[in-house]
Amino acid sequence: MTHEQGIRLEVERSLRHASDRQLVRVMRFIDRLPARRVVEDIVERVRGRLAMVRPARPLTVPRVLTLPLEDLLVDPGAAGVSPWVVPRPLLSVVHAIVLRAVPQPLKEQLDALAADRTMDDRATVLDIGDALWPAGAAALRAFLRHGAGAEAVPAWNEEFRPRLEGIAQMLEQAPEITHFLDQLPPRPMGRLRDDEAAAALSLLATARQASDTLFRCCYTMLMRRSVEPTQIFGLLLENDFGIPIEQRDRVLADAARECLHEIDAMNDGVSDLGGRSVTAAADATLRLVALIESLENAPSAARVDTRHLAATKARASQTIMDTLEASLGGEMRQTMADIAGRHDVSDDEVAAAENVARCTRKIGMAGARLGLGRNVEAALGREVAAYRNLLLGKLRSASARGGVTMADIMDELRLIEIVFGPEAAIALAEDLRG
Repeated sequence: MTHEQGIRLEVERSLRHASDRQLVRVMRFIDRLPARRVVEDIVERVRGRLAMVRPARPLTVPRVLTLPLEDLLVDPGAAGVSPWVVPRPLLSVVHAIVLRAVPQPLKEQLDALAADRTMDDRATVLDIGDALWPAGAAALRAFLRHGAGAEAVPAWNEEFRPRLEGIAQMLEQAPEITHFLDQLPPRPMGRLRDDEAAAALSLLATARQASDTLFRCCYTMLMRRSVEPTQIFGLLLENDFGIPIEQRDRVLADAARECLHEIDAMNDGVSDLGGRSVTAAADATLRLVALIESLENAPSAARVDTRHLAATKARASQTIMDTLEASLGGEMRQTMADIAGRHDVSDDEVAAAENVARCTRKIGMAGARLGLGRNVEAALGREVAAYRNLLLGKLRSASARGGVTMADIMDELRLIEIVFGPEAAIALAEDLRG
């Protein structure tokens, strides 16, 4: 095994079983890796959790450059459905063009500002951005005009050219964009309060004044950021941005089509528990259900393909049940076995186990939202006996050591309560006590 393969194996193992607190520590380690690129695809699997946990990330000049674009970043396979998103490979192109063009004295000044700080230091982030974003936009404009030095840009592809125009406009308006985004909840963004909805409207109004391209980029950003796309549809329907009705409806239809495409892609990704943790699957499952619900309630102007949506929902229903059963019989059961098989479990290990249990329950709750309540309860019912046997095994072990108390299995009963509900935990405790 090579050194890089060893790093990948350790990072994958650590991320798969990490509690939220442990995830922060693992990401600090990853951020210090000289060759972080070798684990980037593994980090990709936990981006949903990172968005929710939001660990402090080291402040770097490339991260500040990317900040206004974060909600538009997609995997290469998802880029074809929309010209307004930013495929991740394009970031290395943007960084190469901009950082090569930034004068060395300015780069050294920005690096000094960033030293030993994190991205949570918003004042410093904005100070760096105020100098970096205009310089970045100018560098991209010059590159688009002259194309000089394209051969020196790693991974350059002429197909990137139209997207660079949108990125240049995003960087030109980055101070305003980040100002309004800072007033919104972090991704995944739930239902907006009145003041947050006002910030979203201001973002769209500012973008509309700049250009159609920037408006489409910002609208796409809000759609991708939100787990309540219905509200984002409403922003466009209920407010006058001076857009002709035909153009407005085209924006809505494109947004609905992009949502459908995302659901189709997520149907494949969510069910792949062999390559991701239950935690990552739970986050994706909740997003999957929210998108389906939003499209079912989308305005008629969005022209949702109802036949496509019905087929996608049926597939999603099967995906969710497969994922729940894979968790109950796989990672969740193994987690329970690990806890039940020992008498020296640490608080961190219990916290990590509870996180797996909560995420397994989330998958079941997502299924219930799609009308699969009976299927979910049946799946849970089929698994209770296996979990009961694990608890019995621990009690027998405790008995062999000379003492049996319910305290010996309190951690396990807590996991039962989270996954199967308090009634199941109480019934199981009484059964075992008897």
